[in-house]
Amino acid sequence: MRKTFIISFLILVISSTSFSQEMQKTTIFDYSEDKHEFSIDISPVLLGNFPSSLLYRNNYVSKKGKNAAFRLGANFSGTFTSQKNEENPQSTVDLNSHQVNFLIGKEWQKTIKNRILAYYGMDLNLGYGRSSTGGNFINLPETSFSTTNTTYSISAIGFVGMKYHLSRHFSISAESGLNAGFNNSKSSNKTENPNFSENIRRSSLFVDMLPLRAIRFAFHF
Repeated sequence: MRKTFIISFLILVISSTSFSQEMQKTTIFDYSEDKHEFSIDISPVLLGNFPSSLLYRNNYVSKKGKNAAFRLGANFSGTFTSQKNEENPQSTVDLNSHQVNFLIGKEWQKTIKNRILAYYGMDLNLGYGRSSTGGNFINLPETSFSTTNTTYSISAIGFVGMKYHLSRHFSISAESGLNAGFNNSKSSNKTENPNFSENIRRSSLFVDMLPLRAIRFAFHF
């Protein structure tokens, strides 16, 4: 009876070890082969907007056999509208704005299961934005105005996330983060009739929580 128990125990241990090794062998993704990854942030779609954030990962396996990645990304957005006064169609207001961000970073990865991995890391983010408002009011007398705001920012973003591989070449991931950095802005306000001009500069430090920074759909090759 005792020998039977020992033999059964050994068989169970060997089977568990074999199963564990098999699970490792059947990991659906292999970043030593599929090093490149392009992804798009689909979270804006949930709010009815167009996706505007792109991310490239260069995945690799370190000398210690651990997965890591170099990150390079960009975000673009813009708004261009023109409004007319219904009571006075000759009075117009034009609204234009655009913003661009570039990031470069490094992430470290930990395989959880054959389709799932966790990751964390740090991004350096550089941002530029410009918005302008201008128009004419046809009154007595006629008045024109313009407002311009330009913003520069630099920040460091610490992030954590989870990635699920739908297949070898496709995955979906979600990440959150903490953004801390420096912001510098310049505002210019001008009017004609009466003539008025004003320039304002502001600098500030900021810290932002990013509970859901992105939901990315990626292609690996």
